[in-house]
Amino acid sequence: MSAADIKNLTRSAQAGHIEAQHQLGMAYADANGVELNYSEAFNWLEKAASNNHPQSLRTLAWLYANGFGTEQNDDMAQACSIKLAELGDAKDQYFLASLYQSGVYGMQPDSKKMIYWYYQSAQQHYARAQYALAKIIMKGVDIESNDEMVFQWLSLANINGHKKADEELQKLMQRLPADQVETYKTRMTESIKASLQES
Repeated sequence: MSAADIKNLTRSAQAGHIEAQHQLGMAYADANGVELNYSEAFNWLEKAASNNHPQSLRTLAWLYANGFGTEQNDDMAQACSIKLAELGDAKDQYFLASLYQSGVYGMQPDSKKMIYWYYQSAQQHYARAQYALAKIIMKGVDIESNDEMVFQWLSLANINGHKKADEELQKLMQRLPADQVETYKTRMTESIKASLQES
């Protein structure tokens, strides 16, 4: 980025343009046209994030988690991740669910919130969330095991391109009676048709 670009970007950012604030923050974070400066990056990204700019929120969560440009703060990293998920992006919802599952960013593991956010993401056809939900139901630890639900989520994850889903689906179908598999397929097809008619 040229000096003129930085000058124009700074002028726009100072005038309150959210995208300019984000771009300027990322320029400082990536040393793109300016010297690397995490404090300046944090300053501009925080302004954009306060207006719910998704990518600024993602980067801000990382800065808080690692203590770059600000004091390390797991609570703020969590807050950014929760706000992102609430904005509705499937990948952000999946990421938050994984935080509740693994405890990264100092997050307290919470099975109910984990399942809730995996479900929100899975409902948006995000294959990784669909697969994760199938595996959780399959284990039957955080939620009651249910072969039909596992079948449905693995099938959807497979349709949406998850590489391991087909392998798990084949194992499940080999374990189940053939007539049971056919029943699951029929119910799933009917459910999809019904949802398409409603929309």
